[in-house]
Amino acid sequence: MSGFLQLNQTKKAVEYINKESKEQQEWIHFFIRNVSDSYVSAVLLGKLNRAHELGIKTEIHPHSELVTQLTEKQRDGLVTVIGNLFENAFDAVLEGENDPVIHVFFTDMGHDILFEIEDSGPGIAKKHIEKVFQKGFTTKEGTHRGIGLALVQQILEEAGGELSLETSELGGACFIFTVPKELKAEGGQYEQLVN
Repeated sequence: MSGFLQLNQTKKAVEYINKESKEQQEWIHFFIRNVSDSYVSAVLLGKLNRAHELGIKTEIHPHSELVTQLTEKQRDGLVTVIGNLFENAFDAVLEGENDPVIHVFFTDMGHDILFEIEDSGPGIAKKHIEKVFQKGFTTKEGTHRGIGLALVQQILEEAGGELSLETSELGGACFIFTVPKELKAEGGQYEQLVN
């Protein structure tokens, strides 16, 4: 936009603002309709904006819906897990040779909350699949790596959830995680986690 204004292309600057504003409003309306928890909506919207800044095409399946009333523990866990999986997907698609694309689907039909986050990155080599959730394991350069997926795994295990890895139809990785709406408490009783 700044470039358009510096080049005295005000019409193009206005068109750009209108296009960006329309897309942002569509996302906001989608989350208002389909996601009842404002924190989960906020992290998803933040990641969509970040993807847009990075030039990554991100699509949320139009039938995605999360209307379950979350406890604070569920909310905190979901926000951390979603954030980490998106960041991994960003890294993957920016490393890959394919067009950078991320697809997201989520639902809370049934007994679990389910999320799928898949990317068009290079995927995870078969020799690394068993190690990818281990703390400290990474295929990336730099320090302070190999923490995210181990943290995700730990959070989901504590919530009674599961994390799995498949090959994405986009060619990269597809992480699928579930979190039960009810948590098995000590003594075998089930605690209701939703209001």
